[in-house]
Amino acid sequence: MSRYLLVDFLVLFAFGLATLWVRRSRKRAAMPPGPRSHGLWLDNSREVLKSGKPRWMVFGKWKDEYGLIFTIRLGTKVGVVISSAQIAWDLLEKRGDIYSSRPRNIVAGEILSRGFRGLFAPYGDKWRKFRKILNIGLSGKQALTCRAFQTLESAVLLQQILDTPASFLHHVERFAVSTVFSISYGRRIKSIEDPIVKEHSEVINGHLHEVRDKMANGTAKECMSSRVLSANMPEGYSEEGLAFAASSPYVAGVDTTLATLHVFLLATVCNPEVMKKAQAELDTVVGRERLPTFQGENILPYCGALIKEVTRQVSLWRPVAPLGVAHATTRDDYHNGYILHSSGNNDLAEHLLNG
Repeated sequence: MSRYLLVDFLVLFAFGLATLWVRRSRKRAAMPPGPRSHGLWLDNSREVLKSGKPRWMVFGKWKDEYGLIFTIRLGTKVGVVISSAQIAWDLLEKRGDIYSSRPRNIVAGEILSRGFRGLFAPYGDKWRKFRKILNIGLSGKQALTCRAFQTLESAVLLQQILDTPASFLHHVERFAVSTVFSISYGRRIKSIEDPIVKEHSEVINGHLHEVRDKMANGTAKECMSSRVLSANMPEGYSEEGLAFAASSPYVAGVDTTLATLHVFLLATVCNPEVMKKAQAELDTVVGRERLPTFQGENILPYCGALIKEVTRQVSLWRPVAPLGVAHATTRDDYHNGYILHSSGNNDLAEHLLNG
């Protein structure tokens, strides 16, 4: 009797696999073209690993072969790679109501940040709470208060470069870390070797508690943490959730600031005639007795244009996240005759390739 049951089970199992394969094949056929997978349970990432190249370089090769939007296999999940800014805008921005979720990220989203990192949060109540905290701390007029930190750190950076120009990369890194740390916690970083910098991921809660203690004795500087702690937050905001949200400028701002400054330095070295024009405008409008300030940005059109151009070029010269951040759909969608299905559980990941 058990032998017949085993045969029946094997038949049903084989039938289930065949049905799954047919369904996936049909969906795959309706999706954008892409490289062939290596069987039911394998995926295209094996080719990426065998090539020894970064994933975005392999994606660039596949873009030339399959088009601006193509399908890949990520294990048993299906992913779509977008390598066109226009397509990304049409899908991720214009249809943001169904493209604003995230695929599950076990390591970064759950283990390392215990589900409190808004960047990896699926669209829902927790994500909306995270967004509300950011709006309290950094939106509108609140963001303008960061200029005081930026002005101070800029002056310190210039002095350090004058004193020890050979260590300019070290100085630029300290500038980026100290600026965003001040925005989050109202505290400067004097050295990149500060233990706070090296142990930041382990003491996020401690930084928020430190700001609360300073607020109690009247010594706290206004920053994102102080504004969040002063706000009348509704129920449902845990202490740990507030701590992770308050750390967002520091976590997200260091690498982006560093990349922008590195590209600026590289651009000025490669284009000395541009720097001479910017210096001439500064000498004419500001003079050499003081430093330029944010108040003078409207009367420095060439310098303003230079800053915008360098910011634009960062994505081409040294992108911080060349693959962007994966999105996940909350329901099936269509683009240019292709179906972009969500697999029923937000598994569809769209990666925006810069350039």
